Amino acid sequence: MCPEDSTLTWDNFGKDFMANYCTRCHAVAVKGSARMGAPNDHNFESAPLVRLELEHIDESAAAGPDAINTSMPPGGPQPTEAERRKLGEWVACGAP
Repeated sequence: MCPEDSTLTWDNFGKDFMANYCTRCHAVAVKGSARMGAPNDHNFESAPLVRLELEHIDESAAAGPDAINTSMPPGGPQPTEAERRKLGEWVACGAP
């Protein structure tokens, strides 16, 4: 559920989170084995692309009231729990 007072946006949160933890595998320019198994249609270098996979992002990397999901990223660096909670909030709000 998106908190009414959420201020997280692509520009102030999502862009850096994806760049720091996701696009090393989940980017259009990353090909073949360099994707480390990431599906070819899961690319996160823009907000519109991220919005296509919000459910998968939530299930794999976000934290919220019911779970702290840590299966992504599979290697370091890893987001902190606080960053995962922000990701959960941002995803719950539709990744504005």
